[in-house]
Amino acid sequence: MTETGENFAVAEAANRTPEIKPKAGVSHGVRVMRNTAIVFLSRGLGLLLAGGASVLLARYLGVVRMGEYGAVYAYVGLFGWLATWGFNPIVAREAAKRRDQAASIVFTGVCVSAAFSAVAVIAALALSPLIRMGGRFFPLLAIAAVEILLLVPFGLPGVIFQVDLKQWYSSGFGLLRQGIWFVIVVALYLTGAPLLYVILGRLTVAAVEAGLNWYAGHRFLAGPRRYITLTGRMFIVHGSAIALSTLAYGVYLRIDQVMLHSMVGDRTLGPYVVAVRVAELFEALPLAFISSLYPLLCTSTGDTIRFNRYLDLAYRYMIFAAVGLSVALCVGARPIIHLIYGTQYAGAAPLIAVLIWSEIGSFFGTVLNTGLLAKNLQNYSPWPPVVGAVINVGLNFYFIPRWHAMGAAWATVISYWLCWSLVPAFFGPSRRVFWVGFRPLAGLTAIGLLVSGAAFLLPVNDWVRVGLAVPSFAVIAWLIRYIQWEDFGFLGASWRGV
Repeated sequence: MTETGENFAVAEAANRTPEIKPKAGVSHGVRVMRNTAIVFLSRGLGLLLAGGASVLLARYLGVVRMGEYGAVYAYVGLFGWLATWGFNPIVAREAAKRRDQAASIVFTGVCVSAAFSAVAVIAALALSPLIRMGGRFFPLLAIAAVEILLLVPFGLPGVIFQVDLKQWYSSGFGLLRQGIWFVIVVALYLTGAPLLYVILGRLTVAAVEAGLNWYAGHRFLAGPRRYITLTGRMFIVHGSAIALSTLAYGVYLRIDQVMLHSMVGDRTLGPYVVAVRVAELFEALPLAFISSLYPLLCTSTGDTIRFNRYLDLAYRYMIFAAVGLSVALCVGARPIIHLIYGTQYAGAAPLIAVLIWSEIGSFFGTVLNTGLLAKNLQNYSPWPPVVGAVINVGLNFYFIPRWHAMGAAWATVISYWLCWSLVPAFFGPSRRVFWVGFRPLAGLTAIGLLVSGAAFLLPVNDWVRVGLAVPSFAVIAWLIRYIQWEDFGFLGASWRGV
């Protein structure tokens, strides 16, 4: 529901980057498959570590401090678009096109990025009193701003790993960061440290990852480093569209938490932050899956039938996964929260039961945007998040004073569904990519809602409901042929073709 805009931007850069000549004895397809496998593995392990850290953090911080923690990072995250300005994918693209000048290109990107990061930090701190984030929150904001905004330029040399198809470096550094963070959270949990130490711990692991990217990235950036004025201007101009998309994503992903903090308070925000963390935990799944399918989509754009076949497969499997998760977490929200987070977060259960249905729109949007990028229609990608941001802010202003956290949850679900299931249909080129996935979106969601509603009517234990609802959804989806066994063989054969 955070990394989405940046990941789409990276995919765009990959789409516009010429093929890299592989080393002797290693085929391009093998290198792509090897990188994909590493990304899958690292994301899976990182997901486990992140989930464990999130649970421990919520348990020891408690409801109020968890709300404060969520408010700090939600607010600072709103300025991420200004700090990044879409530089990473553009720097990667230019470095791939002019590999012999990569050192100077990256150096230029670092210089421009440093200026934008500094402006982002100043803006975040200066505007904080307007939404009740000043006073005792100010030191926490300053530390979080260094982590989220000021460290951005130091990680930029890591784009060379994408250029040289050496993603195991960035994947390994990200996994190491999650591992160190988990250890720090365990130590904080055992010692009962204050919130300040949590923020400092996050800064520490972020600095370690940025330092590794800086050091290892420069090992592959041989040659002179000089600032290229024209390239610097191009970064700013070409990054503006990506920055707009990132801003829109940031608003409709995080503004609800900032508004709850400002309009209601952190005691109400705490359970909502936990609900959001649980829902967002699974967003790595579509990104990992689509990273495998993306090369196939790109190579089949000239064959409409084959392209739509790949796209249909991606839509069906991602929507099936999203609705299955929605059914499980909607029906089982109460026992899952009690088991993992404890009774102090009981108020998060009904919020998760509502919020989780927004993930269907998120999964659908990931596939839709990837299809648009593969078709070189990325200019249509910013419209759904921009419309979603406007709707989300408007609904939150109306819903939060009346229904507090539950109002914010419904605002999120409504805005996600409206922006992803309606906006792309208004444009002819994006409509063709959108319609391929609309049937499974409508059909599987309807099945999921019916199964969830029926499960709540059963006079049985909550765990029994989950045990009946999830298999029932899967069986019905299979009987109606939304999921087909031959797809697995088709996908494997397609990869062997690549």
